[in-house]
Amino acid sequence: MRMPVIELNSVSKYYGTTTAIEGISLKVEEGSIFGFLGPNGAGKTTTIKIIMGLRKQSSGEVFLWGKKTTGRNIELLKRIGYVPENESIYDTFSLFELINIVKPYYPTWDSKLESVYQDKFELPLKKRIGEFSLGMKRKTLLLLALCFKPDLLVLDDPTLGLDPLTRYKFLQLLVDTVASEKQTVFLSSHVLGEVERVCDTIALLKKGKLLDIKKMEELKSEDKLFRIVFQRELTPGELSIPGLEIVESKGKFFLIKIRQNPDEVLEKLQKFPIFVIEEQEISLEDIFVNKMEDK
Repeated sequence: MRMPVIELNSVSKYYGTTTAIEGISLKVEEGSIFGFLGPNGAGKTTTIKIIMGLRKQSSGEVFLWGKKTTGRNIELLKRIGYVPENESIYDTFSLFELINIVKPYYPTWDSKLESVYQDKFELPLKKRIGEFSLGMKRKTLLLLALCFKPDLLVLDDPTLGLDPLTRYKFLQLLVDTVASEKQTVFLSSHVLGEVERVCDTIALLKKGKLLDIKKMEELKSEDKLFRIVFQRELTPGELSIPGLEIVESKGKFFLIKIRQNPDEVLEKLQKFPIFVIEEQEISLEDIFVNKMEDK
């Protein structure tokens, strides 16, 4: 197993009688693109702020590169590129001024990368940040987070406000950068399609508690989705088989999900005359919705 870059052991955060997160334990391996998912209010941003030392946990332990952290560790933070959920940039500065304020803090700042990202993101150097659109501000935060070639990227909804083409380019850039620089990424996003495209590991959070942590391929192999066309019309009651869930049905057509014992369920289906049976790819969005709806 590769060294954990981030490790949380039973981390909880309470605000009075309100529980933000409870008993979060996870490890993010070096070189991983780790997706941290949950609905609004699940505790994703609270967890990220605790990792960054912007919030102090009520209990539990946080480790970065094996070192226990109890707050803002400047030396460790110099190894982390961070894009927060809500943009917070000095609006009175131009991009040129902002870059020149930030980069002296990072000995690893790469001016060539700065030029590449400034060009890719089409950001005007002389225009004041306060005049930027939401999407341009997100691009600015991404540029500042990437240009010093951090060992760890912590991204909280990084593509919020970006158009589809820019999102696509950024995700490709992210994958290429991780591959070439051996970076680690901790990514929270509401755009599940982009998470599915780039992440190798997924953690699902609901109401402040972890539901699951699995490799992407393992998570997607848990349920199987099939399109079936029978030779005669069936009622949903006829397909009342343990482990089988009907997603959609119309006459002879059924879209079913097999949640356990797939071989056994498929064998039982063979008693019905079938024209067509095809396995369908199940998406991360399908998995997310099912997990959040499960009691």
